[in-house]
Amino acid sequence: MENSLIYNTVMDIGKVNSSRKGIIIMDKFELYFTQAYRTRRKTRYNEELGEVELSEAGTAIDYLYIRNEAIELLGYPHKIRITIEPIKE
Repeated sequence: MENSLIYNTVMDIGKVNSSRKGIIIMDKFELYFTQAYRTRRKTRYNEELGEVELSEAGTAIDYLYIRNEAIELLGYPHKIRITIEPIKE
């Protein structure tokens, strides 16, 4: 079974990395963002804090800018989800 984390709900959190005490290794995690504001060219999304802190700041990305031409294709959603996972070669 994959070790995964849904950023607001812990699913199956993987194994602890023995080289760094307390570090949890995951196969993927999902981050949720809420629209903060829109400029002429870009829309800014702020990362929502979840139950599990992914860094000392509590967020993994903090905020995200997406060009309006791209986010328009999704209808300027108020909330978006980003999945981060390694590419297995």
